[in-house]
Amino acid sequence: MKKDAFYFPHFANARHDRKLKRVQKELGLEGYAIYFQLLEVLREQIDFRYPLQDIDLLADEMGTSEPKVNAIIFNYDLFNIEDDKFFSIKQIYYLQPYIEKTQRARLAAQKRWDTVSDDANAMQMHSKCNADAMQGKERKVKESKVKETKVKNLPTLFKDSIYIDIEVFTSSFVGTQYENANFNYYHEVINNWSNSGGNKKIDWIATARGFMARDMKDGKFIDINFNPNAKRINQNQQLSYAEREAIKRNSL
Repeated sequence: MKKDAFYFPHFANARHDRKLKRVQKELGLEGYAIYFQLLEVLREQIDFRYPLQDIDLLADEMGTSEPKVNAIIFNYDLFNIEDDKFFSIKQIYYLQPYIEKTQRARLAAQKRWDTVSDDANAMQMHSKCNADAMQGKERKVKESKVKETKVKNLPTLFKDSIYIDIEVFTSSFVGTQYENANFNYYHEVINNWSNSGGNKKIDWIATARGFMARDMKDGKFIDINFNPNAKRINQNQQLSYAEREAIKRNSL
């Protein structure tokens, strides 16, 4: 088994997650262990997904019961289900930097190998004409462009991106000037904007930052302290932009 098949991030504070606390309360440490074993299994899959029809095999491998494995997958909102397979959108998100780095390394290695192979062939076939050598270089450039094109991301609707998960969306702004934003509000605004106009983007976080930057500039930024249900001390005070927007959403 390759070395990278064993790797996925395991955060030291995972035990404090509310969902995992519920797992441990109801299923004990066995439930906690089952969850992380399932993440290990998903990491070993090429597409990071595992067929639901084979859950019984996982239960046998883990030495536990099938109902317990089903409970972890279906009952605690820890995994996503699609096309008769389960997966962890958080795991895929946190693996993205590692996956992209691996892809770049493989492309670089392939380019180096192509260069070495071409040089070796050139030494053996030094009598060939310059025209053939030029064609070889053009072919290598075309192949390189094709490989680079394959790793490019394609634009998607917001609802089809990993950022539709509010926790993934929120974690993307930690340490930025927008970390105090009301992420529930901006998540809803961006999702509605994408769905209403069929708008697709490659980098939805950059788009979200654009929304927030515009609101900051216009004095309309909605932060985490905003509470649309709070009672107003001065009933004659003019409604703020955030309050007006909340009223609009609640009236739909």
